[in-house]
Parts: sequence; structure tokens; C-alpha cells
Amino acid sequence: MQADAAEKIYAGAHRSDGSRIFPGYARGSEEPWARVWADKYPGGSSWDFWRYAVSQDAGTSLTSFDFDKDTDKMLNGKLLGSSMSDNYNAKPDLTGFERRGGKLIQYHGWADNMVSSFVSVDFYNQVVAKTGKARADGFYRLFMAPGVNHCGGGPGAFNFGGAQPAVSHDPQHDVVAALDTWVTQKKAPEFLIGTHLDQSKKADRTRPICPYPLEAKYNGAGDINEAGNFECKDPGRVPRGEM
Repeated sequence: MQADAAEKIYAGAHRSDGSRIFPGYARGSEEPWARVWADKYPGGSSWDFWRYAVSQDAGTSLTSFDFDKDTDKMLNGKLLGSSMSDNYNAKPDLTGFERRGGKLIQYHGWADNMVSSFVSVDFYNQVVAKTGKARADGFYRLFMAPGVNHCGGGPGAFNFGGAQPAVSHDPQHDVVAALDTWVTQKKAPEFLIGTHLDQSKKADRTRPICPYPLEAKYNGAGDINEAGNFECKDPGRVPRGEM
């Protein structure tokens, strides 16, 4: 029963015809599941958002939700004069942002147990489909962080700026500095270096955080806890999120 439940969580939400509504969670995100989903309303405040803002009915039932009928009905509902889908679906056409010289660095933990990491992969793929990869690389990079939970935490090397403190404010260790360098010096980040801290707040592991779809691969020599012994390489298979 537990294995069957896990497979459904990995698979995500679908209509009865098999069409996907929302992606599931990545393998590796399991550790916090019990803490987040063991409440009366699994997902914590996300269900309150769904019933109050989306359905606009506090009595909306979690257990009687119909994925075929209720999904489109609620997403087509109006909020502040626009449909929910208009308000909350990401728009992958970033050509205006690109024309103005904008640079975008996005990161997401592969072990995120709150917001599926596959939504970031989906958005990246949509942007690339719109512009082509070579052009997208000129203004947009997605960094997927292995073992990192929602905004930080987990066994992964999650200290690299952004939502979590950077151990050093240089462009390799601090995502904000990396963005500043890209804008001011026209030097795009080839990778970030994430740091994991032990319970005494001392660094015990570093890893390169690679631009998607590249992944960190151990070069076969040296300390496995040192980022310098890894390289960002093509995974040599269909990247996660594109199955």
C-alpha cells in the first residue's frame, strides 16, 4: 500500500484520460513527506489557498475533489478579474525580457517536497522550445540542486545564496553575485558551488550545481566531498523531467 501511494505521488495528478494536470514529486524528496502531509489537510496552507482563492468556497472537500470536472472549473474561475490559469500559469515567452537585456537565474531543489521540481524543468523546456537552447543560454539558466528540499535543507549542498546564506560572496558560491556578474560583466555562470554545513555550521561537503540539463559527475579521483573532483556533464540520457 505504501509503495503504491508513493508511485502515485511520483506520477502526479492526472485526469481519467491520462492527461497530466500537474507533475509529481521527484525521487529523493521522500524524507519530509510525513511532516508536511500528515496534517488534516495534506500540503499545509496549499489546501487553504485552493479552497479559499481557487474554489472560493471554504467547504470545498479535499476527498471528493474530481480531477476531471473540478480542475478546469476552478482554473477557469475568476480572481481579480482574470482566470486562475491566467494569474498563475507561468508564461514561457521571455522575448521581451531578453530584448531589454534581462538575465534570469532560476534554481530549484530536486528533493523539494512542497513544489514539484519538475515544474521548473517544464518551464525551462517551454522557454527553450520557444527560443532554441543557444538563444535561451544567452539570458536564462536553470540550476537544479540534488538533495535540496524546499528553498534549502536536506542532504544536498544548499548553501549557495538566494534563500540560504552563501559561504562566500563570489560568483561561484553566491547565486546573487553570479547574477550581478552576468549583468555587469557579461559573464554567464558555468556552474555554482553549493556547500553543505554540519550541525556545528562547518562546511563538510561541496558540490557543483550544474546548469540544467547537465549533472555533476565524479571524475573518479579525490575526495568525494570536494566540488573540484566533479564535472558538469551531459547525463547521456533523457534528462529528468522530459520523460
